[in-house]
Amino acid sequence: MRFSYLITLLFFAVLCFAAMPVYAQDADAEVEPAGETDDIDDILEANVDEPEEADDDVSYEGEEETPVIMKSLKFPVHPLTDIPEPSSDIEVTYKFLSEEFPVAEPIRVIVNLKNNGVTVYNVTNCMGSLNDVDDFSVYHQNFTERNFNSTLYPGYEMNFLYVFGIYNYMDPAEYQLALTVFYETDSDYYASTFLNETIEVIDKSSVWDVRMISIVAMMIVLAVFIYQYFFQAPKKVKKGTVAVDEFLPKDKKKN
Repeated sequence: MRFSYLITLLFFAVLCFAAMPVYAQDADAEVEPAGETDDIDDILEANVDEPEEADDDVSYEGEEETPVIMKSLKFPVHPLTDIPEPSSDIEVTYKFLSEEFPVAEPIRVIVNLKNNGVTVYNVTNCMGSLNDVDDFSVYHQNFTERNFNSTLYPGYEMNFLYVFGIYNYMDPAEYQLALTVFYETDSDYYASTFLNETIEVIDKSSVWDVRMISIVAMMIVLAVFIYQYFFQAPKKVKKGTVAVDEFLPKDKKKN
């Protein structure tokens, strides 16, 4: 019993002695990264400058910016379908260069715009339409758009010449004439309908034909009168001797 106990103890001692080099090697292996530990200690022990205290007098608030107002987008529709409201700053007057509205002839109107406000406006274009006198929603003709693209400064006024024409196949009659000038700012669109009145469209060609017929008829009558009065030869009267007793009564004539 004692012998087996001694053998077991001896075997255990041999195993412990054999394992000692392995632990030594492991200890050496664990000691190798000591250099890295020293570097970390140096970094931790290094003197680091503390950040300076913030200056209370310095303002970190950003400057307030003026909000940018964007104009609404204009969709591709006819300008006369949805006309913008007029601006209270703009005063519009007009003057036609002729009092008649004939077909197939240019009609000229001078449009005056005056800027009574403090905003800069851009006068873009002018256009109009010829409508039914009883129903304005019935369009007979849309006049050509004339572009101006001129800047109208506060306190100034400008004149614009708008030229349009009426179709030659339009019947002479009364129509509703509407003319509108368009202008805008950086933030909005405006328009002023400066004329919306009833006009009478005439056809000068038909009037001229009636005048020509009247003039030709008068010239023919005058020519006939002149010919008959001055150039027609008078009738010849036969000349001869007449007996004296031809004037006497029958009972007193000589047999």
